[in-house]
Amino acid sequence: MENARVEQYRQIIQSLSEGQFSIDLPPGPQDELGKLGESLAILAHHLAQTRALELALAQTLEKIVHGMYLNEVMEYVFDAFHSLIPYEGIRCSILESDGVCERIYWEKTDARQIQIQDSYLTYPLHLQGKTAGFLCFFGRRENHYDTAQQEACARLAGLISIILEKNNFHEQLHKLSWELKEAQDALKVNASHDALTGLWNRETILEILAKSLDNATRRRARLGVILADIDQLQRINAVHGYEVGDAVIRSVSKRIEASLRSYDYIGRYQGEEFLAILENCEAADAPIIAERIRQAICASPVYLEEEKIQVAVSIGVVFKTKPVSASKLLDHATEMLNEAKKQGGNTVVFAS
Repeated sequence: MENARVEQYRQIIQSLSEGQFSIDLPPGPQDELGKLGESLAILAHHLAQTRALELALAQTLEKIVHGMYLNEVMEYVFDAFHSLIPYEGIRCSILESDGVCERIYWEKTDARQIQIQDSYLTYPLHLQGKTAGFLCFFGRRENHYDTAQQEACARLAGLISIILEKNNFHEQLHKLSWELKEAQDALKVNASHDALTGLWNRETILEILAKSLDNATRRRARLGVILADIDQLQRINAVHGYEVGDAVIRSVSKRIEASLRSYDYIGRYQGEEFLAILENCEAADAPIIAERIRQAICASPVYLEEEKIQVAVSIGVVFKTKPVSASKLLDHATEMLNEAKKQGGNTVVFAS
């Protein structure tokens, strides 16, 4: 009889070693072999529980790897581990930015109301080596988590920390991507705009002029060009200093921009000269716009902290009526500008 029981226990041990934890323990007397059988039953239960916990943990990790969100993982954990760990509720809390105040991020219980919570298992959640929150398992029974269950809860806290790390990584990546885009946009602006005035710089405004001329030629449209130069800027620099001269250039640029139509182009051509491009402009309108610019600039002085500077501009205006290159059009505008200077400045000269 004892030999038969020993053989049965040997087969049970063989089954356990092969991962078969569901055993059929034969009845027998409570002798030494009977105690061995009870130990085998306890071992089988422990191994079965451990395997179930390991499987649930592995499946949880798989959910995380495949991008499941934190609240979705918490829902999965609550359901998947409920038969393995005797909790009645789980709470996931996150520390605020001050590292002190705690905010409940997710909480769920299987009872409508748990007024008395006698058992707690609380584990820290980590982010970049620091405590970022807590994962708490709670219920109304005291001290009812065995070692395997406590270890599984600790490992769940580690898996939840992985989600926090992933979220933080994506937030940082998004922030860096946004900063990179802003830097790229700033580079584009710096490459195409004048640092002092914020207008198109010389290279860009000349590119715009070439494209505008090409479009006007293809569409047989008209195009006006205004070349404006600040009168006596060298004297202003000599008397008041270059900082004042720069302030005058900025003020003049804003007044010119405000005097143009919303779809016109304006750029700093060189030094104190500004180039404006008037697309779809009638011949009679170009000198009117130029005169509006002149009046806007000389109508009131440029006010600085302790000084006010009276400013005027000379303006040359040309109008494209037939195909012409950008360089020839600019040469013609320069001739008109020089003529305005010869007439004493603060004047508009239009090539009729």
